[in-house]
Amino acid sequence: MIIKNRMAKRKFSRKKSKKKTSSSSVKYISIILLLLILIVVLGYLSYKGWNSKQRTNLQPLSTVVSTSMGPVEYFSKGEGQVILLSHMEGSGADNLKLFDGLTAAGFRLICPSRPGYLNTPLNENATYAYQAELFSVLLKQLNINEKVIVMGISAGGPTAIEFAKKYPEKSKALILINAATDKIDSTANLTDALRLKSIPFLDEKSDIASWLVYNLAKYNTRKVITSLLEKNSKYAPADREMKVAELVNLAGAKEDLLRYLESVSIYSKRSEGLNNDLNNLATYKPGSGKIRIPVLIIHSKTDNVIEFSKAEKFKKTADNAELYSYEGNGHAIWLEEDLKNITAKTIEFIKNSKEVIPYEIGIAGTTWVNKSDGALLQIKSDGNFNLDFPSVDEKKFYQGKAIVVDDQISFTYNPGNETCANIAGIYRFVLNDGNLELKALNDDCKMRKQHFAKGWFKID
Repeated sequence: MIIKNRMAKRKFSRKKSKKKTSSSSVKYISIILLLLILIVVLGYLSYKGWNSKQRTNLQPLSTVVSTSMGPVEYFSKGEGQVILLSHMEGSGADNLKLFDGLTAAGFRLICPSRPGYLNTPLNENATYAYQAELFSVLLKQLNINEKVIVMGISAGGPTAIEFAKKYPEKSKALILINAATDKIDSTANLTDALRLKSIPFLDEKSDIASWLVYNLAKYNTRKVITSLLEKNSKYAPADREMKVAELVNLAGAKEDLLRYLESVSIYSKRSEGLNNDLNNLATYKPGSGKIRIPVLIIHSKTDNVIEFSKAEKFKKTADNAELYSYEGNGHAIWLEEDLKNITAKTIEFIKNSKEVIPYEIGIAGTTWVNKSDGALLQIKSDGNFNLDFPSVDEKKFYQGKAIVVDDQISFTYNPGNETCANIAGIYRFVLNDGNLELKALNDDCKMRKQHFAKGWFKID
């Protein structure tokens, strides 16, 4: 009987113990779930705060203007010679913030958001030629009549190239930094580099991904820099590790990285533009004709996104081009030493470059007579022109600049002329059996446009 009682007590004790264990397990699971919920809530609140801050940071410099081609957003900073910045892929007008060294050196930076980026809507046919025209319309809207230095970064290169080709009368020089200058046969490297696919959770349309990568960079700078160099440079693993160690130990490395990540954050406001860039790059071919203005091509030999050979090839298409090569961090130019190096070279080039004297290609040094009223047009080899109306009024006489680039002429009357002073007009010319025919491409001077349309011929 005693043995039976003991066995019954043990059985009861085991049941009681199981109930306690079960109760404890439920309690622990509940605590873990509560902690997870708390972490998710705090994380979401952190994300919302960061997202709001990033959007707020875009507002002070952002201006959206209405143009004949629709709304265009731009950032403007600094005073002095205007540098028109065609921003890199995945960014926007805020790309300008990475070039404080140029504004500090006395330049004014104007950076439009290209179509599909931030607050510039995407047009169905937003080719690079279209974007160049959009830039020209923006300058007109801003009453900027002096020549600008046009600068293209990475996938912003083609827009800068098309602008320099199409608007030589508005371009003082062209600067290309690790820029696309021709089609990219495979966008795999470019896509991976832009979207940092080796970093977990990243998706180009996800704002949460921006926040995750930003925080990863804050607490594991080495991880993000390593990922950047893996995708953007050609360094072998051992050399890359040495490079990463060097970069991480630089003063301000984390701040540089975070500033760059801010300029490509909020993917939902940039993804349309990025995808448009990737589509355009797959088929891009520069427009016909050579670029006559001074050109600086800056390109890393270790660039794994846009091959250095592309820069070498493009140099041959420009008559007055300098190619500056360096090793650096490949396509990731936003880290301390590369950006300082690029900024210094850019400033040196701008200060030392001279405006090109227009080129004589068969129409200079000749007097042309208008078929309609006998007016005389003389285009000189030094880049000046005279327009005289002896048969109408001996006192009616105009002078100005004539820039000849391939099959186009840009006419600008000098200040002091009573009609259309400082207004440039671009014409395509055709030499046909000794006759000079001019076709207006872009001219806001109605008098000149109507007069030139009547045709010219050569004095025998």
